[in-house]
Amino acid sequence: MRVWALTSMLIGLTSLTPAVARAADVDPTPVSADVRLFAGFGTGLGAEVWSPGGRLRADLEAGSLIGAPFDWGAIAAIVPLVGQPREFLGVRAGYQLDYIGQLGPDWHGSRSGHALDAGVVGRIESSGGKVLEGGVGFEGLFRGTPAGCCDNAFLPTASAGLRFALLSELALTDSAALFIRGVLRTAQHLPEIGVLPIADAGLRYRF
Repeated sequence: MRVWALTSMLIGLTSLTPAVARAADVDPTPVSADVRLFAGFGTGLGAEVWSPGGRLRADLEAGSLIGAPFDWGAIAAIVPLVGQPREFLGVRAGYQLDYIGQLGPDWHGSRSGHALDAGVVGRIESSGGKVLEGGVGFEGLFRGTPAGCCDNAFLPTASAGLRFALLSELALTDSAALFIRGVLRTAQHLPEIGVLPIADAGLRYRF
């Protein structure tokens, strides 16, 4: 059921992606998409859709934490400012929907949270297919009401923090690659630990 929910969430996020193909008649580089399957402390699937010429990238993702009743769906726009397609320094604006599915009568308050983030992204991609991409930025997280359970401190209606991300990729073929990734978000996403740490590895396939 959780896999079906993640797939439905990703399809819903895809419907929000801009129609980036409009410039295809003036730029010979076609729209391309990278699909990612990942597992680890975070498990799920994602996609990166590149516009013609690499002028814009839309990132979409749906995932769950292993061992915790926490799911998320996210969408972001990456705009390269300097560099070449797929090797650039640019800016990011993102949105993430959190859902805490903890069961039982002890939970009180909002189960969902809405996180907005903005920051910078740098990417290096070699001709041999090795990729290193990192980003840092600020985020704000908002809930309808304070939330929590038991004797833990309640999560506030609003919190702010930093977002760090690092991804390394190694090509297997022209289309497929292995990757490892780490993401740390320091606004108060989770009870007890507050921060949201994600570490995973997986397979990327480029269409």
